[in-house]
Amino acid sequence: MPAHLCRLRYFGDDRWSYAFFADSSERYLQSGFPGGSFYGKQEDAFIQATRAYLGR
Repeated sequence: MPAHLCRLRYFGDDRWSYAFFADSSERYLQSGFPGGSFYGKQEDAFIQATRAYLGR
């Protein structure tokens, strides 16, 4: 069964937002990047999502 990690949205010029998938509610929850911004690079979003999912 595939695991839902996060959803990415593109806003242009390395401006991505992401949301974690919450299994408990089966919904995506808006998340922030380190430093408090809601926009960042897609690579950073993936790193944050996998760290949260793997607990690292």
